[in-house]
Amino acid sequence: MRGFGRGLCRIRQGEVEAGRADLEVAAALEPNRASLRSYLGKAFNESGDSHEPPHELQLARKFDPKDPTSLLYLALLHQQQSRINEAIRELEESEALNDNRRVYRSRLLLDQDAAVRGANLATIYRDAGMDDVSTREATRAVNYDYANYSAHLSLANSYNQLRDPEQINLRYERRGSLSI
Repeated sequence: MRGFGRGLCRIRQGEVEAGRADLEVAAALEPNRASLRSYLGKAFNESGDSHEPPHELQLARKFDPKDPTSLLYLALLHQQQSRINEAIRELEESEALNDNRRVYRSRLLLDQDAAVRGANLATIYRDAGMDDVSTREATRAVNYDYANYSAHLSLANSYNQLRDPEQINLRYERRGSLSI
């Protein structure tokens, strides 16, 4: 997988264009690898290309229909495009496929993956106006991986949506600090 690791490192360091170019080389050398296509689709999206990500993610889905990664990135792409129903459907399917990777990922890593998917799903539910469902999904994400910052942020944002702006119902309001 020549260029794959270097491409991911470059993207993580903020060199999105150079990283994408490395991923394109890797995908050209191994055109039927679903993981390469998934990350290439994500790289195209991060570089601002709106036409290539869906194509690459659909190819990844075609090459490995049981891999949840392409569905996760496709769901996030659809969320950006305000295609909420499609995003929810794809993210729920991605969650269902998460355990297919247990052959080469530990339970800890699978739980971290589930937390990421759950936090994103909670955000999409909140965007759709489904605040109670968003809170439940965010709670599940925190339970999967308590150390996941995104899961806690998603849970906090979900609870914030449940607050009453008129402060008639103070169920979700923060109580005063305790002094000893």
